[in-house]
Amino acid sequence: MDLRKVERFHSNKESIPGIVLSTLDDGEVIYGERAVEARLPDRLHRNTTDYDVYSKNPRKDALEAERELDKAFGGDYFETVQAQHPGTWKVRSKINGEGYADFTDPKKRLESDDIYGRKYIKLQAIKKRIHEILKDKTQDYRHNKDKDTLNRIRVFEQIKRDIAIPKIDKSRYKLFLKTKLDLQRKEKISKLTKPNSSFFNKPKGKRLKWL
Repeated sequence: MDLRKVERFHSNKESIPGIVLSTLDDGEVIYGERAVEARLPDRLHRNTTDYDVYSKNPRKDALEAERELDKAFGGDYFETVQAQHPGTWKVRSKINGEGYADFTDPKKRLESDDIYGRKYIKLQAIKKRIHEILKDKTQDYRHNKDKDTLNRIRVFEQIKRDIAIPKIDKSRYKLFLKTKLDLQRKEKISKLTKPNSSFFNKPKGKRLKWL
């Protein structure tokens, strides 16, 4: 093998994900780990090199990605091969044999979210698929990885819930208490002077929880 090609490939391989992403259009939906990492903060990402893409024309789109990669690298560095899974075409490097994109025909309509101009399968669909895999004993070889993915999603969802809870500092809390006591005193005075009226009506519903 031409060692100059090996050096060129490894010097530029960090650009591969961006090139693959640039070839996708509105009809293609990203799933798998890339769809998870599109939502999660960096600290919850798992190291991954490839894109999993649902496409109505998987072979055509895989060949398009291969052409763009070869063009960017300045030579014949990539190839498109049929994967073991029926209906899936893989774009892989001729230098290290590693796959960088899998294009699959979903055979059904998919619900997706638009994130930064690209379509990613909904998080709920990812969780549903993981639960199905975890129930399948024939796929126990990947259970640990999928459990980790599910747990990282749960951490992300907890972070979102925590952000949604209003937090009030001590000075604002003291002001709230003072205002509440003042209003309560005024309410008592009002009741003494006007038995049939009330200056202060307590709001109905749940009590505020101060953090």
